[in-house]
Amino acid sequence: GNIMAYQKSKYNVILNGEISTAAFEALLDNPDKSLTIDEIINAKSFVLNGISNQKMAKILNDLVAKGMVEKGEIRNRKITYKAVGRAI
Repeated sequence: GNIMAYQKSKYNVILNGEISTAAFEALLDNPDKSLTIDEIINAKSFVLNGISNQKMAKILNDLVAKGMVEKGEIRNRKITYKAVGRAI
């Protein structure tokens, strides 16, 4: 069953790449405000539809760790996120 596990993780890497790209684009589309996870998912619902907030938070934290995204203010007890810098 190892090959299946490998396939699945490979698929997840591709999927995560698409998710983080879509999330980052949502943030770039709104350079003047920070967005909650719900707002990010709604902004790119075509790609992000059905993604859990937990998974989205994990991916956003990866982007924060890479220095591409920063956490913004807390709004309605929810963390908001903002793209760092500008798209060229």
